Amino acid sequence: MTAIRLFHEHGYAAMSLDDIGAAIGMAGPSILYHFPAKADLLIEAFSRASASLSAARDELSTVTLDDLVAIYVGLGVRERLLFGVYVLEAVSLPEEAGQAIRRALDADIDAWTEALVEARPDLTDIEATILVHAARAVVNDVVRIGHLHERPTIAAELMTMVRAVLWTDLATTPAGA
Repeated sequence: MTAIRLFHEHGYAAMSLDDIGAAIGMAGPSILYHFPAKADLLIEAFSRASASLSAARDELSTVTLDDLVAIYVGLGVRERLLFGVYVLEAVSLPEEAGQAIRRALDADIDAWTEALVEARPDLTDIEATILVHAARAVVNDVVRIGHLHERPTIAAELMTMVRAVLWTDLATTPAGA
C-alpha cells in the first residue's frame, strides 16, 4: 500500500492526503471516497495484518509454536514496511481502533505464550510472556532494517533467532542483572 510506504519513509504526521494522492495519481481528497480519514489508512493496514495472523492460526488444525513463529516471521518479511509503521505510528491510531488492533495482537501473543508453556513446562506464564515479547521484538526490529531484508535467507535466520530467544534458559540469568 502506497500510504504505508510513505508513512514508513516520511512519518505519518508528515504525510497529507494530498501527498498520498499524488503518489498514486489522484487528488488527495479523492482518497476520502474510500477512507473517511487519513487514520483509516492505518487502521485498514493494521487490521488486515492482525486478521491475517488470526486467519493463518485458524487454518491449522493443530497450532505449534513453530507454526506461530513461521506465520509471524512470514508476515514480518512480507510486510516489513507495515511492521515499521506499526512500531512507530501505532500511537497515531484513534483510541477505539488502536484497542481493537491491540486485542487482536494480544490474542496472537496469548497463542504464542500458551504454545511456549506447552513446549516448555518449566516456564511460568509470565516467563513465557517475557520470552514471547522478546522473540517478537527480534522480528519487529530486524525486518525493519532494509539491507537485511534483502538477504534471501532472512526468514530462516529470523526463525533461528526467535527459537533461540524462546528457548533461553531464564534460570541461568544472573540475579540482579
